[in-house]
Formats: sequence, C-alpha cells, structure tokens
Amino acid sequence: MFIKPTSLSIKRKVLWTTLLILIILSLLFIFSHSTLSTEEVSAESGTVEEIIEEILPPDSPVTEEVTNNMDKVGHFGEFFILGVFCALFVGFFSLKRLPAVFSSMLFAQLVAFSDETLQMFTGRYADVVDMWFDVFGFAAASIVIYLLFWLAKGVKGIKER
Repeated sequence: MFIKPTSLSIKRKVLWTTLLILIILSLLFIFSHSTLSTEEVSAESGTVEEIIEEILPPDSPVTEEVTNNMDKVGHFGEFFILGVFCALFVGFFSLKRLPAVFSSMLFAQLVAFSDETLQMFTGRYADVVDMWFDVFGFAAASIVIYLLFWLAKGVKGIKER
C-alpha cells in the first residue's frame, strides 16, 4: 500500500524517515499523557489555561468555553497533530490513496480507543466523547492536508498546460 523506502531518492528517504519519527513521537506524547494522574493533568491544564487567557480576550464566551473544555481541546489538538503527520505520510508515500486514507482513519480510531483504555489503568476514566474529539481532530487535519495535496495537484496541472 505504501512505497518502500529502498526505492526512494535520498531526499525522499529523509522525508519518509522524518514523518515516521514524527508519527512515533506524537504517539509517545499521546500515550504518555494518558499515564498521567488526574492531579498532573489538572496542573498541566491550568498552565495551558493561563496561556490561553493571555491570548484570547478576557471574559469572552470563547475564552470561557475553551477553558471549560480544556480536556476536549487537548484531545482534539493531540490528534490533529498526529493527523497532519499521518496525512502527509499518506499523501507522499501511498500507492493507492483511498485505501490508505481509510486505513489511517482506522488507525486513528484504534489509537483513540487505546488511549482511553490506557487512562483506565491510571486511575482516570475512559470517555467516549474524548474518543470522538480524537477522531475529529485527526479527520480535520487529514482533510486540510488532503485538500492541500489536491490543490497543489490542480495548480501543477494548470501550470503544465
């Protein structure tokens, strides 16, 4: 389904390796955060809330909504980043894009399920809504990247005419 790195130029091998490392690092980040205790997660969320309150206008409904749903924002953000790296990998190195896109979405669901399951073993609880935010974050990033690939292909086609 994917191009083998042995058949790539040096430049493409570097890109292949870099994207693979970024995917692995994203997974390590996601799973390491699932092993944190409730207290550690709360402390981390408090720090992020302070940063967001400095960026967004104070006392605005948006600021309040974001800070009240910091957990969901975190899940969406982690998986958005993972989605960017996976979509770039699929876009650059898949032989058959459509099956690869479906496989990457299945991968996202498996990671989301594993992430929530892991939290149950650290004294936290698994939340189906968190899994939805994970998958939506991954899908949003994938859609953006695939649209950029589609636009780049269209622009390239116009320039070749």
